[in-house]
Amino acid sequence: RPGGHEYLFTLANNVYLVDKMDSLFAKTSYKAYSCAEIPVETKVEMISNTLQDQTLMTPQWAPVIKKILSIVREMYPSETAFLQLEATYIGNSKLTPKVIKLYQKFLDKYPGNYAIWNDFLSCYDGPADSALVYIKKACEDVPDYIGFQLRLGGVYLMLGDYAQGIATGYAALDNIYEANLTKAVADQFRGNAYNVLAECYYRTQNIDSCFFCFDQVVKLLPNNSIALNNYAYFLAEQNKDLPRAESMAQKAVQYEPLNPTVLDTYAYVLFRQKMYEKALFIMELCLSNAKESDVTYEIHAGDIYYF
Repeated sequence: RPGGHEYLFTLANNVYLVDKMDSLFAKTSYKAYSCAEIPVETKVEMISNTLQDQTLMTPQWAPVIKKILSIVREMYPSETAFLQLEATYIGNSKLTPKVIKLYQKFLDKYPGNYAIWNDFLSCYDGPADSALVYIKKACEDVPDYIGFQLRLGGVYLMLGDYAQGIATGYAALDNIYEANLTKAVADQFRGNAYNVLAECYYRTQNIDSCFFCFDQVVKLLPNNSIALNNYAYFLAEQNKDLPRAESMAQKAVQYEPLNPTVLDTYAYVLFRQKMYEKALFIMELCLSNAKESDVTYEIHAGDIYYF
């Protein structure tokens, strides 16, 4: 009957797979993915669901998954959704050289595709200098997407090129002002841009500009635990406005109670206010939650233990 072909997926996933009829699952899946009458969107959804099933992400099932991906790639050579799913599977969310080559092939074929660039950059974990090359190319290919500009500013920060980070942050703010965005999206982008500026300014010892930008971040993104933590820590380092720093650090801990970096900041702010007993308690929580040794934690712990 019309639409009946889609029941092939129900048969494969809810009967054969559940009952461990492996060969029937494979054969029925091949038939379903080869069926032209089944919409592309359904196939994309089913492959996505399959890749999230950890019981299928084993060497035993690799030939079946690869065959399915091969079928849809041949049937829909210009459908980028299958590319992203294949890249995710091959790399297991890690960008191996093979996956990078796959992405580059499709980015050359479909320049200006935001979805492919975003997926690629989201899982790229290579060195910052290589990331800079890719993000610059993404900004050139998709010049209207402000998120890539903000990523670029973040990479400049990582590389220590603070002048470029500041220039990129202000360019992003200008573009946000001119773009037709909802208030929620605009506030998120503005908060991220000011965060890049604040971090760059602090590292260039422009403390007043740093704190001005952090003020904008916490107004726009009041629940951003990273910004709250960093602002509190920088205030403590400068020994300024410590009650406010304590309030922000405490709020960050509420959002991330087991994060050792956040706990370290809170302990450090308390120490700066000579609240040694409470600082010691929080510092011990920090050390117990730290998975590996950290010089900053150890220095702060030493200061607190001394008093």
